[in-house]
Amino acid sequence: MESRNWKKIRIIESILFPAGWILILLAGADFPPPRGFYRLVILIILLDLVQQLYLRWLCKNLIMRRTFLLNELLFLAAGVVVAVLFVLCNGGFQKESGIWTGVIAAVSVVYGTAFWIIHRLLAGKIRKSDV
Repeated sequence: MESRNWKKIRIIESILFPAGWILILLAGADFPPPRGFYRLVILIILLDLVQQLYLRWLCKNLIMRRTFLLNELLFLAAGVVVAVLFVLCNGGFQKESGIWTGVIAAVSVVYGTAFWIIHRLLAGKIRKSDV
């Protein structure tokens, strides 16, 4: 059974994750945002849904299992998939597609590391408060 604390964390994260990423992307976009900006918003919402499913599993297994390496591999795979989808949606592979894929994958791994560390710290605090 999932604790109420984890449910609160998942609800807060399901609001903050998409809002934060949309604000970051808006900060880097022209004003007004380009016509295709809505595609990024849809992608963020889809990634948030996948992240919520993953977080349900991670919440249960974070303390008892070694999850860091798996977390890194999953975020790396997600970054590569997102980058390849962007490349395919923008006319296919070109010279700089490899660099683009590498940058997106690296950012994804950094984000995954921060995601894991934050939730590992929260898991320790929740475990202490549930005892």
